[in-house]
Amino acid sequence: MNLQKKVFITAISFALASIVFTFISFYIVSEVKETTIELDSSIAIAVKAVGLNHLFANYYIDRNEKTRQAWLKNYQDLGRMISAAQFDQQEERDLLKSAAAAYARIGPLYQAFSLSKDKTYALAIVEESRKVIVSAFKLRQSNARYMITLHKNSMGFVILAVVLVVAILAGNLFLIIFRIVRPVIELSKGIELVGTGDLDYRAGNLASDEIGNLARTFDLMTANLQKNALRYKTILESIVDGFCVVDVEGRFLEVSKSFCAMTGYTAEELLSCVLGNLEAGQSRTSISACFKDVLAGDPVCYELQYQRKDGTVVDLETSVQNLQNEEKLVIFFHDITGRKKAERELNNYRLHLEAMVKERTRALEEANKELVRLSQVKSDFVSMVSHELRTPLTPIREAMSLMHDGIAGEITEKQRHFLDIGLRNIDRLARLINDLLDISRIEAGRLDLVFEPFDIAEVVKSVAATFAPLAEKKGLILNSGECVVSVLVHGDKDKTAEVFSNLVGNAIKFTEKGSIVLCAKEKPGFIECSVEDTGKGISPKNLDRLFHKFEQFNRSNSDGEKGTGLGLSISKGIIEAQGGKIWARSILDKGSIFFFTIPLYNKEEDKKEAE
Repeated sequence: MNLQKKVFITAISFALASIVFTFISFYIVSEVKETTIELDSSIAIAVKAVGLNHLFANYYIDRNEKTRQAWLKNYQDLGRMISAAQFDQQEERDLLKSAAAAYARIGPLYQAFSLSKDKTYALAIVEESRKVIVSAFKLRQSNARYMITLHKNSMGFVILAVVLVVAILAGNLFLIIFRIVRPVIELSKGIELVGTGDLDYRAGNLASDEIGNLARTFDLMTANLQKNALRYKTILESIVDGFCVVDVEGRFLEVSKSFCAMTGYTAEELLSCVLGNLEAGQSRTSISACFKDVLAGDPVCYELQYQRKDGTVVDLETSVQNLQNEEKLVIFFHDITGRKKAERELNNYRLHLEAMVKERTRALEEANKELVRLSQVKSDFVSMVSHELRTPLTPIREAMSLMHDGIAGEITEKQRHFLDIGLRNIDRLARLINDLLDISRIEAGRLDLVFEPFDIAEVVKSVAATFAPLAEKKGLILNSGECVVSVLVHGDKDKTAEVFSNLVGNAIKFTEKGSIVLCAKEKPGFIECSVEDTGKGISPKNLDRLFHKFEQFNRSNSDGEKGTGLGLSISKGIIEAQGGKIWARSILDKGSIFFFTIPLYNKEEDKKEAE
């Protein structure tokens, strides 16, 4: 009982010391956690405010819609961060209020800026953002100072608690150490014997105190181990998967009933042979070869074939692992014969599918070749028909022009009126034929281009001068000077002018009021040309089909002469043949912008190509 009292006193002392130590540790950890959260919150607010300021500066410069959306999202996120932030110190709460007040002023300023675009509001937004940043960084500094103070105080408390615990333990353990050592040594010997597998060892009655109780508990544990060993053996015998123990030579030392059932051998027959004798075909000796690797490393798992006693072959998933500190291997076998059969069937089916896909691919290739041939036939037919139509049109028009001008004899006004109608329709038919010939050449890859360096500004001015009377007649403003640069490009001047004319003609045709702006801006390696109008615009669902053949959108009876729907398709072919790109942006009922690019003239590259 004396030992028990001393142990009890020691336990109580240690418990009290532990409680004090735990309380101090909990308090320190709690403070550190709260301070860390506050520090992270202040840093996050500062980073978000800096990002907000940066995004607004970018938006003020480039007025990009995506930048504005990103700024609004950051502004909302910053508001949620400020609302969610909590601080314990009064100084920190005051700084947070200052940041919240600055943030609250940003919203009205942004509303005012959105309406007026006044620079004063923009500067005010930047200033309020800066105040949020300053407050956030002051919060971070305050958190950091408190963290340093907390660290200094916590070290003193920890050292004091550790010294207290060590002193209590040292004093009490010294009083009872001699009453525990001898019985513990006896128990250690018993543990070693049990560790070697001698579960028959019993410690007996070593003492009448708690050590004696420990010895009796040890004996009870040893008896339970014997029961558990028997139970585990029974479980291993009852599981479906096979199980065996072999030595490093592959000789069977122990086998389970399920493994005997898998192989068809009896336990006595297996214990008299080696595992390698059961391996079938090309897998023979593979397990034996891996034994050394298993002894030196991690468990391995193989899918191998084994030959049963009746000569049939089974697929077994074989898992091998080493018994620690023993030159023995534990092997588990899982029958996967059904799965392997299914895999082989699936593989055969996959090969069949691959053959079918190959056959279908061949058929599709042949169909594609036929489509290419038919497309060529169609292009040749269109070209032939266009030539045949254009040949008689020239003398017909000349004859009608002679009649219209009175050279072939006097005509009445009514006759001249009908001749006007005929001439207009002949001209329209000629344009249609020319468009068909152009699209046929583009599709056949036979578009004749004359590449030379030319000034893009001259082309823009020429096209603007050509369409100025038509624009003035409709009351439109045709602007072509402010954003046009004079720079040499490499391409076909006449075809480029044709593209410009096509785009400007469409812009005038579909614009009732407002302006049309022609631009040519220099970009790295190319010139970007554009034609912008304030016309009807194009719906988003039609933009993808804008450059397809025979496509016309948003046409009404008042839009003038009906076109062929080939102009944009021809323009696309001309630009791409010159190494450029063409695209459009449009807002319905607001207007459209058509862009295309042409490579800049490079004198050095031109010399290399000439050589």
